[in-house]
Amino acid sequence: MEMRLWRDFIQDVDNHVDKLLDVDGIFIAVGTKPASELLSGKLSTDEKGYIIAGEDGVTNIPGIFAAGDGRSKNLRQVVTAVSDGANCVYSVERYLQNA
Repeated sequence: MEMRLWRDFIQDVDNHVDKLLDVDGIFIAVGTKPASELLSGKLSTDEKGYIIAGEDGVTNIPGIFAAGDGRSKNLRQVVTAVSDGANCVYSVERYLQNA
């Protein structure tokens, strides 16, 4: 017996034709607009509003670090966000030791 995670009808937004859709996996996107307004005008962001920071999380403002989906990068997944967090912790530790 073949199992499917999800099966439902979807409607084409252009021609309004219903189509049965079977899927084996689902990715949920919680949003595509970063919440970087807090430091707007001070913190460097890209054209979409994502915070510009290196792989170490360092931004253009000393002592402000960026990690996860709010950082400008090509791939936004849990694994990359976790990696960003680990890199930021190391950067924060170095920043505090030199402060």
